[in-house]
Amino acid sequence: MTEPKEATGAYLLFLDADLEPLEKNWLTAMAEQLSNPRVGAVGARIISPDKTIESAGLILSPDGTVGSAFAGCARDFRGANRQLQGVRNYSAVSGSCLLTRKDLVDRLLLDSASGSLNFVRDDRVCMAVEFCLALREQGLRTVSVPYAELRRASTKQAASVACPDLQKRWPEMFRRDPCYNPNLASGRADFSLGTLAN
Repeated sequence: MTEPKEATGAYLLFLDADLEPLEKNWLTAMAEQLSNPRVGAVGARIISPDKTIESAGLILSPDGTVGSAFAGCARDFRGANRQLQGVRNYSAVSGSCLLTRKDLVDRLLLDSASGSLNFVRDDRVCMAVEFCLALREQGLRTVSVPYAELRRASTKQAASVACPDLQKRWPEMFRRDPCYNPNLASGRADFSLGTLAN
């Protein structure tokens, strides 16, 4: 993998090698979102080998885990209130397919002299969350584009990952993800209503 600081061009795409696009204009659809100067990162909808949704965005949980929104739902599932049919904000999107502007990466790398931003860490989920939350600190949004679809050719990825270091760094974001209402189901991250605790 090329180090982000060595890359050239206006945009940087982080993309897993085993993803194949399902639509010919998927990258254009993602790049269109970056024309908005208030958007810093754009993700795609990733489809698992079993034709279910692997991720449509990432949800932060109070226990320090990061869950994939709508994981396991059918590809043609519209989502509660058609959440899967429109571009929407998330606190983070998957590092398996993440598009951003090169100047933002350069700025964040410059601001992270302490090495707190790690683009080459093994855990792509936590790397993406770290990047997206760092962008949020600079007033930039992260969005997911449902009609930019890519299918994973190899094994299905885990629906949730623990990111304890990031929970310590951004405790309020994990305590209450601003892009996921606390009254919604926390275990499924599918935007359905949660149940009342006794």
